[in-house]
This record gives sequence, C-alpha cells and structure tokens, in this order.
Amino acid sequence: MKLTSKQENFCLAFIELGNASDAYRAAYEAEKMKDETIWRSAHDVLKNPKVSARIDELRAPVAERVRITLESHLDEMQRLKDLALQKDNINAALTAEMGRAKAAGLYVTKVESKTEISGPEGEPIKFAIDEAISNLAMRIRSKEL
Repeated sequence: MKLTSKQENFCLAFIELGNASDAYRAAYEAEKMKDETIWRSAHDVLKNPKVSARIDELRAPVAERVRITLESHLDEMQRLKDLALQKDNINAALTAEMGRAKAAGLYVTKVESKTEISGPEGEPIKFAIDEAISNLAMRIRSKEL
C-alpha cells in the first residue's frame, strides 16, 4: 500500500491531532481554503481505503497497549473496592461497586426527553379528541341535572 507523502503526513497528523480538518491543514496547502472546503476534503481523504488502512495500522500498537477488557475492568474495580473497605472508606467502596455494576450492565441510565408543543402565544393546542371528550362531558352533565 503506497501513499503519497501528503497522505502519509495526513495520517500522522490525524493520529497526533485527532481531528481530520486539523490533519488536512497540516498535510496539505489549505491556507486559502474555506473551512467548509477543508472539512469536505478531509472527509474525502479519510474515506480513502489506503488512508484509513494506514491510520488503523498506526493506531494498532497504541490500541493494544491500552486495551481493556470488561473482565480486567471488573477485576480492577473489585481491587479498588477491597482497598477502600480495608481503609474503612465505605463511600469509595460503594462507588467502586456501583462502577462494577454499571460496567456489567446491571444499571442503565435513564434519559427522559420531553417536548412541549404549544399553539400561538403559548396557548395549549386543542386536539379533536379533547373537544370530543369535553362535548361528551357537557352532554352527560346536562342530563344529570
């Protein structure tokens, strides 16, 4: 796999900077280019199979050194919990145990999203069903009286 010198420089800069646009600016003559053009060009370079393969190749040794598995993570959290318990630090032990449980998937963080819709000037929007229920309620009340 043969890359041009600019492509190789892009790959090295991408690994170092972690940003495709900044890597593009470092590897190519982009001083007179608009940001949008740089973004698009950087994206195109990243999509090049040779470039992406080279980036993967450059990342491999680093990824291997910092590789963490669920098992090793859980073991480390257990070790920290045990250490905290030895020092009678219940809060730290609890935090470590919660970290283990979250990593194991026993706890799920619930995120609620609420979208409120209103009519003109913030008034509530009436829907046909609301009106039907209201009309029905009025008819029932009038028969009761």
